[in-house]
Amino acid sequence: MDCTRDAVITGVLPNVEIQFDGVDALQCNVTYSCPEPLFRTFIAEEAFLTLTVPKGLQLDTDGDQISLGQLQPGETRSVVIPVILEDPVNGEITAEIDLVIRSLWLRDWKETIRVVSRHRITAIERAMV
Repeated sequence: MDCTRDAVITGVLPNVEIQFDGVDALQCNVTYSCPEPLFRTFIAEEAFLTLTVPKGLQLDTDGDQISLGQLQPGETRSVVIPVILEDPVNGEITAEIDLVIRSLWLRDWKETIRVVSRHRITAIERAMV
């Protein structure tokens, strides 16, 4: 049993907060948390955010995976993703965070974890001008 791995993926998990402005942007606040006592010894060497949006909402990006770079324990990274509102939208935005965790004191130890967060949007319609 690898107790360092268990310590990293139990306790307070990384999370993402999703906010939709109802018009043309999603803001995602990704927080990399790591439980004590390992708080300062594991960094997210690479972090990626993947979004899935409901019908009627389209991401205005090159691909569906956004690189967040390296995250330190306790750090929050905000990213604004432009979207195109095509039709009435009623559904769920799903955000997946993939983190490659590296230990600062265990040589050659890496672990990838995935955290999923969901945000419900209901009956948003494009304004008629």
